Amino acid sequence: MSEHDEKARRLANWYERLSNPLNTGTLDAWHRELRREVYQLKTLGLIDASEAYELRKLANAAYGD
Repeated sequence: MSEHDEKARRLANWYERLSNPLNTGTLDAWHRELRREVYQLKTLGLIDASEAYELRKLANAAYGD
């Protein structure tokens, strides 16, 4: 699998999780999981700092709603 395909697959999974907060049990666990995945994506070099910031912002906004 190419790096581009891996990024696309993992981001699709991330957005799916973002839209289904109750699949992980608690909202706190859901929010931690989203942020952990953003950290992993950035660490692996699949996303850059600005993309990570935007994803964290989306996760935080959804958690606060």
